Amino acid sequence: MIKELTASQKALIPKIRDEWIKIALDTSPTDKQKAEAAIYLTYEGYQQPKEILWFDNPLIAVKWIIYNRKYLGDFFQSNFVPDVITSKIPENIFNNAINARVNTAVKQFVYKKVFNPVKFVLKDFCDNLSEAINNSFPSDLYEKDNYEQDSEQFEFIEDTIYNCPQGIWQIHELAYYAYFDAIGVDCSKLIAWWTTAKECGCWWCFENIAVVTPKPSEIHLDNEYLLHAEGKPAINYKGFQIYAYHGVMIPEKYGKIHPYQWKYEWLLSEKNAEFRIILIEGIGYHRIWQ
Repeated sequence: MIKELTASQKALIPKIRDEWIKIALDTSPTDKQKAEAAIYLTYEGYQQPKEILWFDNPLIAVKWIIYNRKYLGDFFQSNFVPDVITSKIPENIFNNAINARVNTAVKQFVYKKVFNPVKFVLKDFCDNLSEAINNSFPSDLYEKDNYEQDSEQFEFIEDTIYNCPQGIWQIHELAYYAYFDAIGVDCSKLIAWWTTAKECGCWWCFENIAVVTPKPSEIHLDNEYLLHAEGKPAINYKGFQIYAYHGVMIPEKYGKIHPYQWKYEWLLSEKNAEFRIILIEGIGYHRIWQ
């Protein structure tokens, strides 16, 4: 049992932490061959998906999932997704390998330190995606498939957006186990999940089909790890952009223009109080009163 971390093991903590924050915010080109190989490996012990479908961005991926729900089979949620990380590492083996104090320290300095910088990005990303989906209900989703607005269907949509994109919400857990694997506790059964986190953007696993997107081409944050970009998207996919100003989601009409070019006249027509505050901050009082 590991009762105390050695100096070299302690020195590894910031390296693992920073590596996984980088993975969480990675915008490098997606290698589809590597991504698909990792996805198939996550189905080990289960029937392989009949196909893996790629979509350019999460918005069209989620809409496709909603339209084609009846063809997908169940989420692997009931027997695969929620506890998949911990189920791969038997609790008794893990508990016998480290003591509670070491476990607490690693949760503090790896688990939480990875999650804290990306939690706002994750929430804002999912909230924006949810809003985009909801905005397409009246003229798109409901009319096309005669959707009934019941709790089960909305729960399915919420799960699709907030719970089941793999590699996103589990990033801190993956970092936590990656650290212990690096110091000699065998967590190698998670290799497929580590690889999908590194190689995929969002992806969803169903019984029959896996749905996957590339990583975004851009993610921009301010010094507090809030989504922020000036004159360009804070998160950029092909065909789907999120604009933000210090963590506040803003319309494209403002986000695609640098704040230096924002016009004080916009304050007169903008009805959203939060957006007016952003406009005032971006324009600056000195320009407004000129």
